[in-house]
Amino acid sequence: MTASVAELQARASAEDDRSDPTQAALRRVRLMARRRLTWVEHLRQGSLGQAGLIGARDLKLALDNLDNAPDELAFRASQPRLAEIEREIESLEHLLEADERSPLAQLCHTFELEPGERDVVHVCLATALDPGLGKVWAALHNHPAHGYPSEALVARLVGDGRGAPTARSGSLLRWELVRMGEASPGDPAPLELDPHVLDFLRGRPGADPVLVESLSFISSAKAPPSWPVAETAERVHRILSEGYGVRVLVTGSRNSGRRTFAACVTEALGAHALALDTTGIDDDVWPRFHLHAQREALLFGGSLVWWGNRVERRYPNGPGLARLQFVMGDAETRVSSQSGIIDVGVEMPRLQVDERSALWRRLLPVTQAWSPEDFSHLVERYHVQIGDIAEVARRGVDEVASVRSACRSLTRDRLGDLGTLIDCPFTRDDLLLPQKLDRLLDEFLFEACERVRFWERPQVRRLFPRGRGLIALMTGPPGTGKTMAAQIVARALDLDLFRVDLASSVSKYIGETAKNLRRVFARAREMNAVLLFDEADALFAKRTEVRDSHDRYANADTNYLLQLLEDHDGIALLASNKRQNIDTAFVRRIRYILDFPRPSPRERLLIWQRLAAELLDANEPPDLARTLAATADAVDVSGAQIKLALLAAVFVAKQARERLGPEHLVRGIERELGKEGRSLSPRERERILRHG
Repeated sequence: MTASVAELQARASAEDDRSDPTQAALRRVRLMARRRLTWVEHLRQGSLGQAGLIGARDLKLALDNLDNAPDELAFRASQPRLAEIEREIESLEHLLEADERSPLAQLCHTFELEPGERDVVHVCLATALDPGLGKVWAALHNHPAHGYPSEALVARLVGDGRGAPTARSGSLLRWELVRMGEASPGDPAPLELDPHVLDFLRGRPGADPVLVESLSFISSAKAPPSWPVAETAERVHRILSEGYGVRVLVTGSRNSGRRTFAACVTEALGAHALALDTTGIDDDVWPRFHLHAQREALLFGGSLVWWGNRVERRYPNGPGLARLQFVMGDAETRVSSQSGIIDVGVEMPRLQVDERSALWRRLLPVTQAWSPEDFSHLVERYHVQIGDIAEVARRGVDEVASVRSACRSLTRDRLGDLGTLIDCPFTRDDLLLPQKLDRLLDEFLFEACERVRFWERPQVRRLFPRGRGLIALMTGPPGTGKTMAAQIVARALDLDLFRVDLASSVSKYIGETAKNLRRVFARAREMNAVLLFDEADALFAKRTEVRDSHDRYANADTNYLLQLLEDHDGIALLASNKRQNIDTAFVRRIRYILDFPRPSPRERLLIWQRLAAELLDANEPPDLARTLAATADAVDVSGAQIKLALLAAVFVAKQARERLGPEHLVRGIERELGKEGRSLSPRERERILRHG
């Protein structure tokens, strides 16, 4: 376990490449070790002896404090044979001080390492590059098991022996650049470069093991014209030039390209982006994970892009922070402040029609062969984001119907438990309405189809800074076709229909209603869907006189919902059975008021006939038409009641193993009227049975 000066000299002469700072550091360490060994050999009278075997000479050296730094310095100054070594060490130190570009220089500069800390890095690096140095360290520690660098060893190698070069508050340990291992009492603690830092110094960059499961590199892409890349980069650069760090909170819908935007801004500033998914990071490892992420950004000169479902937890201040960071979130995301960091907010814009068109053409080339009508329908009807278009392309769908279906399915789950997806089997011909209402519904559908490009015109948007959404209030008694009309609208537009129950959104807890409503509209903005708000009078009832805090907050919730509706740029339908209870201030703000009356006798007959044609077998009695005509004229029921009454009559007849007749219709109608506490009068019953 011993190493002679001659062996060390031979080792120091090898691989003398002064153009490589790493090799220069290795050579410097070897020369310092040779210098130190010369002194130790002098103390031990020419021989290092056997490391680990403590003799009388070793005890005397320790008790008399003969191995001290001042005496060693004086000895080195008196030895002509060490003069050449001293000159070469000094030359290497000048070379290392002049180095500004190597990973070694970058590490020292980035983390502001003190001279003693740099010495520790050099010694640990040399040990990793040349494991044979372990024999030298064992000899200098005078113990065969101590073949590693230690604080005391580094201090004496450098020559002054003063203090610990790895102070607990210093950068080496705070940033975990160097690890200090465990040691038995009285033994020196081993020092070792962090393996990832070692790879960095050796020019073999890889992923930090602490981050590897959550780290990804984001490549930039051609940004759509509406993305504020240049403006954000300019603002960030200005803040950085003033000496502050910047954290950009990028909010937007899922798949809106938030991470790609961060990469584009980072690239504009001459760096690259490192993305970190916070989803699987437990709280107990979060501080260390955050530290290593900051270290990674500082080492490689990149920005940090935090994303995932745990971005809102507290960000530790730590020993230092990357100067440019991004946090990905939605409209409700809030992050805690960090010392020395200025927060900047950026909301991802929705893609314009022309931007969507270009992206569809580029990412799904098959659309270039579509008809102009089909392509216009795709780009104007579906407010998808860049990530949605890329996802559809990855799915390999190329037919028109499949692409449309994929666009809807991508956003279908975003409302969560705040809404219910409603099937839309009905067409425009299934709904019988009075002429005036029929025409108004056609006008609503026309505007829904033509509105997208219209509202993208700057002069129009200037005139209507708010209220660009398409909102309709549907009022009327139950069963008159309000929900069916909503289903027809969604189907005609090839969009999903989601029912939002406003009554369930109204919370007895102060402030919760507004929060629920904000969540509904924030998520709905990301969806390709029509919203149906049921029981609108639950929040749009006439505002009451303020008698207590609950009245005051109820009125505030009503005002807040009005604001949300005015800011919503999608399509929303509000249904209410009680128009008389709705606040007139709200009614004035709605452009479409669709009043659904109970059907007239003629309309009732058409509904009976159409439903009978679909529900009944072809061999039903031909005289049923007279019964249906009499029933429609005699009994005032809604369309929904007609459908359910006829369904009940069909099964009553089947149970009796009879062909459907007047008595079965009477039974079905009685069941429906009973729900309202009504029944057929003797005269109504007689008219139905007589005509049958």
